[in-house]
Amino acid sequence: MKKTLIIVLCFIINISINNISYSNTMKVLFIGNSFTHMNNFTGMVSTLAAYTSDTIITDKSAFDSYTLEKHSECEETINKIQLGCWDYVVLQEQSQRPVMDSATFYNKTLHYAYFLDSLIHIHNPYAKTLLFMTWGRKYGDETLCKRFPKCCTYSGMQDQLILRYNLLGCKMGVPVIPCGIAWKYFQEEYYINLYDPDNKHANITGSYLNACIFYASLLRKTPEGISYNPANLSEKDLYKIQRQAYITSRLFLPCLFNADDAFPN
Repeated sequence: MKKTLIIVLCFIINISINNISYSNTMKVLFIGNSFTHMNNFTGMVSTLAAYTSDTIITDKSAFDSYTLEKHSECEETINKIQLGCWDYVVLQEQSQRPVMDSATFYNKTLHYAYFLDSLIHIHNPYAKTLLFMTWGRKYGDETLCKRFPKCCTYSGMQDQLILRYNLLGCKMGVPVIPCGIAWKYFQEEYYINLYDPDNKHANITGSYLNACIFYASLLRKTPEGISYNPANLSEKDLYKIQRQAYITSRLFLPCLFNADDAFPN
């Protein structure tokens, strides 16, 4: 794979999302699956930045149903990390793995997140890893329900995703971009449909919400007032999405629990 040298400005990110350092130019690699590549989500992040005269150059290595384990052996993912030009690399785990049993979490999700994080730092000494917290199935996960009863409902699955991504961030010492928390707000407190008809993936509104959260987290700016509206939302709903994205981006998830008790077998 031909490698292209890209000159970027580098800066340091602290563990707390609130302490992400400001820069008006950055390059971000997203590693994930369909939750990352749907609806040109990464392009939305770049477009939002352009509306405020900032530059977020994005690239992705994202394939349907991919886990962090698969990415650890994926030539494209490894080649892109090895470019050595990133300010941030975002890791998004397959949507079901974080809510499974503790053995799966520690031996699969955490293990391969550590591996990719190490690879990132070897080739990108100034880059920082971020975690992309995902969302639960709209009506719960039927395939996981029998083994993990909390996943039988949206709320139960979402709460486990929040818990597990927070645990992952605490173990790795990296920030979590808490998109799933914003999804919980729109499912339970102020309803705007964020789901594709399959009740699993994001529709364009859901992807736009995620993009607004990344914009706010990376630039430490509110997206409120940006006219970019790919989902053709009403003025009221556009403001609500942008406002909640900013509020969510300011959340700090403390490491207050016993990690080994976070999700019993």
